[in-house]
Amino acid sequence: MSKHTKSISNHDVFNQMKSAKDVVEVLLNKDTISDDNRDVILRINLILLSLESSLISINSDMVSLSWLTAINNAIKQIHSNLSNYTKNKQTQSLNNAVNQLDIILDNIVKIKLTNSEQNENVLLKAYERHTFDIVAIVARYKEELQRATDKAENRRVF
Repeated sequence: MSKHTKSISNHDVFNQMKSAKDVVEVLLNKDTISDDNRDVILRINLILLSLESSLISINSDMVSLSWLTAINNAIKQIHSNLSNYTKNKQTQSLNNAVNQLDIILDNIVKIKLTNSEQNENVLLKAYERHTFDIVAIVARYKEELQRATDKAENRRVF
């Protein structure tokens, strides 16, 4: 496993996401939340679930650590604001949490683009071309080596 792959799979975003989802679940089970605030919490939950789905199928070689760090920082803010909301019931805390969703959505799109089947096909074709190029280069070097060997043997004969 490469250093980059380890950094991705051990990234704190996975723990932060679980913590935020736990707070969302607690809030959704409360009866005292207004319908408008419940809708906001449901939207946050939907985006966290979409993020989780994207991260499950992540191709770590195609993901930037900075994307996960940005998501992680946004989730920390969401978690903090949702925790504040559970304590103070102020809608502003929910609004502050919602303000972080765009960061997550922007990065979900990047992750999904890198995981798309079309992208995998493009990568496979590029790999095949690269492999073909390498084989052609090796064949050319082999021919040059053979010519040089033949030339050296011809010089010894005389």
